[in-house]
Amino acid sequence: ACNTVYFILTAIANILYYWLLRKISKYFKEFRTRVRIKYFIFSFVNVVARWVKKGRKIILCLYTDRPYDKLLGFT
Repeated sequence: ACNTVYFILTAIANILYYWLLRKISKYFKEFRTRVRIKYFIFSFVNVVARWVKKGRKIILCLYTDRPYDKLLGFT
């Protein structure tokens, strides 16, 4: 029973990961639809950021030259 639950959760995680890669590869050309998860984490997830308060707004500042604003829909 434990192995069945593990396999189902692993399959769901795999489907979500490749769905996310398809969405991201539209904006980030260095990502193919078949990259390993280690490369994905080191180049996409690890981004230096901080929250900055400007006026009455709290803004997320990303310190990178990659098009995260297009991906998140901020343009």
